[in-house]
Amino acid sequence: MFKGYEISKATSVLLCTVLFSATCVLSAVGPAGAAGAAAIDAAHASPVVAPLA
Repeated sequence: MFKGYEISKATSVLLCTVLFSATCVLSAVGPAGAAGAAAIDAAHASPVVAPLA
């Protein structure tokens, strides 16, 4: 029914679809989750996310 090339092609399409879908969901949910997170005290704050002003 399937040849080796067709199986490889179908597998790569499936993998790309899953990764793209996961990326879309995480990019939509990630900012909302970060906005609702509790503030971290100054001792554990990262300098990367510290305000500049």
